[in-house]
Amino acid sequence: MPKQTFFDLPEEKRERIMTAARQVFQGVPYEKASIQAIIEAAGIPRGSFYQYFEDKDDLYLYCFISREQKIYDVIYKDNMDYAMHMILDNPKENYRRTQWYAEAMEKLQDVLCADELDFDESSLHPPLNLSRALDAETARMQHKLFQEHLRNAYPNADDDKIELFSFVMSMSNLLLHEYMRLKDVSEFEATRQIRKIGRILWDNLLK
Repeated sequence: MPKQTFFDLPEEKRERIMTAARQVFQGVPYEKASIQAIIEAAGIPRGSFYQYFEDKDDLYLYCFISREQKIYDVIYKDNMDYAMHMILDNPKENYRRTQWYAEAMEKLQDVLCADELDFDESSLHPPLNLSRALDAETARMQHKLFQEHLRNAYPNADDDKIELFSFVMSMSNLLLHEYMRLKDVSEFEATRQIRKIGRILWDNLLK
């Protein structure tokens, strides 16, 4: 995460740095995105960069987190049933045909700036340690949303069951990638197995 000195900057300067970073990251593979290119695009000295961030990984992770938080606030915060159904059983193509998804995408156009909309971590192929860090941050955001939603929607459900379901489902991206590496299977097969686990936990939650 950025250092406090970054958050102490005027909003305009923070946004200028983040815009430059996203554009540089999006333009080339991760290993070729240089700090030099970022500071030149942002118009800041190299010394200032290290006053704001530990390194390139730190900046990239914050680009991801800040974007994902906005997406979660718009798409999932008030629509966790859709998120759970997508994880448990709905193929993405069917999920994307829903009226809810279309409305959510329209809202994102108003919330995200152009370079945030274009920023796609899956196309950059970050190193394994950073990819795991991204999955962990996704899990952290999802876990809180799952817990809050389930406790409100199912007030009589066992709290331990809610915690277990929230934990496993929030870890779905991380579990997916680790399962693919461990079993040497396709993303489709790994997704099928993760959904099977999710359905078992879901059935147990409702008992």
